[in-house]
Amino acid sequence: MNNSLNGSTLPWFDWSQTDQDRFRTEFLQKIETLDSIKPIPTVAIRLLEACRDQNENIGELVNLIESDPAIAVRILTAANSPLFGQSRLINSIQHAVVVLGFSVISQMASTLATMTVFFETEDNQPEMIDQRERLFHHSIGCAVVARSIAIVVDTVDPGEAYLAGALHDVGKLVFFELAPVEYQRLSTLSKPNINISVEHDIFGITHPELGQRCAEKWGLSDEIGMAIGFHHHPNEAPFCLELVKVIETANYYSATWGIGDHGLESEPQVSVQDQPENVTDSAARNTVTLPAALNDDGHQCSILLDESTQQICFEKSRADYEKISTACKSN
Repeated sequence: MNNSLNGSTLPWFDWSQTDQDRFRTEFLQKIETLDSIKPIPTVAIRLLEACRDQNENIGELVNLIESDPAIAVRILTAANSPLFGQSRLINSIQHAVVVLGFSVISQMASTLATMTVFFETEDNQPEMIDQRERLFHHSIGCAVVARSIAIVVDTVDPGEAYLAGALHDVGKLVFFELAPVEYQRLSTLSKPNINISVEHDIFGITHPELGQRCAEKWGLSDEIGMAIGFHHHPNEAPFCLELVKVIETANYYSATWGIGDHGLESEPQVSVQDQPENVTDSAARNTVTLPAALNDDGHQCSILLDESTQQICFEKSRADYEKISTACKSN
């Protein structure tokens, strides 16, 4: 096993070859039956599938949300928050869908459904809770950016892009469950954007591969599983290439724009353009500027957005993220 990253040593993983092989073998045995992957509640699965389809019957979505009181209460609390600017009380899910629209409500519902996956754990150590929190917010950041990009490219269903973005890093949760100490060390010691190759060296499997297994176990669509499994290497996907490219690109832009937290990796490289102190125009202050659009492996992203499109996607994604975050924080 190679214990170096681009010439930098990982001293904590300076195991003997025997220890390395034993750890990898034991980890792969743990995931063989997938018993370690927590199931998603049935209502959450039904919600996620319903929210993928923009043509889904609104009445069916309302019924699904109302069947989970915790999700329904959070949505109503968020819908009545000042962020949505409603002068009249929204007192039912049906009313919320009519006033705020299917898109907003479906994004809230699918996000709240995925929270079950991110936060139901027996490990209550503060550092593990923090890691899950950061990963969750990065995932939602990726989801809203993926939806914005899908609307622009017009070749991918926005609801499907949102769900794939929300779950693209779910494989990291398996690492948290089965090897929390080792995976936290990996995230601390490795340089930004190169975790995936080292994951394979240490664990014998990567988080996209684990995530795809989760999607299969949960009964999610093959398209969602493909987007999760190949979001670092979209050109290797056997099908559903356009969706996978959207998720890869959204993963990059969400981190670069600072929308959500970038999971286990570095702080965003650039969020908004630095402006002189005397600039007072809010539009000028919030103009995005980006370095070369490179993915996690240092290659050019599959979808390149021109400056005006970047600006549109950035502003919409940021606004959507604020709304979704409000729903997640509602009690």
